[in-house]
Amino acid sequence: MGTGQRCGFGLGRALAGLALLLGAGCESVSDKALSEEQIAREQVVIESYSARVPEVDGKLKVFLEAWEKANANKDLKALKEALKASVMPAFTAHISALESMPAGSEGLRKIHEPLVTAYKAAFKALETFGNDVTETNVEPEYAKVLTAMDAVKKAEEVYFKALEAHYQLHRVTLKTSP
Repeated sequence: MGTGQRCGFGLGRALAGLALLLGAGCESVSDKALSEEQIAREQVVIESYSARVPEVDGKLKVFLEAWEKANANKDLKALKEALKASVMPAFTAHISALESMPAGSEGLRKIHEPLVTAYKAAFKALETFGNDVTETNVEPEYAKVLTAMDAVKKAEEVYFKALEAHYQLHRVTLKTSP
């Protein structure tokens, strides 16, 4: 990957308006200048990582569509059935794709791993909701899901800032989709 190359990364942009976003941790940047060889090696890692983004984004889109459709249910039984039949399997597929992304350097792993952790926590909250919700506890149980999803949004914001800084350090432009 050469200087000035753009790598697509639209992960999570579809989440806006759904209160369902995730993030990641920051990486500190050393004051030491990177050698051209180090930069070139990391560009290869970034290219490999970025190549998997369309798959992850596609699985995220499937999850979000299933989640939106399930949320349209006014009947609790129908909501729980939709969670079990479509939402949770789609969320599992998204998280599996996210986990399998090749974060092949220490710097990229430090950025990526908190994102995965945040999605897993949101998954657990949604899974617990699906298992534990009743007519009498819908509001407090749903509030727990929204709290987990808000944590995802905050984590994703940190993730994108850290990813952008990492890409910039290695002379790669982070391209996000709207």
